[in-house]
Amino acid sequence: MAVQCVRREDTDRHHIYTTQYQRVDDVCELHAHARWHLMQCRKGRVQVVLWPHGRTDQMVLKEVGFLDQVEVPAGWWHQVTALEDDCFTSCIFDLFDEEGLKLDDPKASFDPGTRVAR
Repeated sequence: MAVQCVRREDTDRHHIYTTQYQRVDDVCELHAHARWHLMQCRKGRVQVVLWPHGRTDQMVLKEVGFLDQVEVPAGWWHQVTALEDDCFTSCIFDLFDEEGLKLDDPKASFDPGTRVAR
């Protein structure tokens, strides 16, 4: 079953999107963003699959548990699958660039499916 974001929060430095996976094998669809971010497991265990710029021949597979983090480079496709019931992950995006300019909401660069991020 596909999952959806259950909470969005902004801190003074970050956009944070939290997703719940109710059952084993629930999946956050394959997608990419135009910017780098961290994905943190907040509860349970999940499998994260990353593809550098859509290169399926260079897949990176990681299993993460409570408070483990995975760096997701800009433009890399990624997909998250629950390995147990009732998991939560948070994707953490910087709110400002290196020069202090406010960045767009990362959902604006969300690109689902088989395309690379804008």
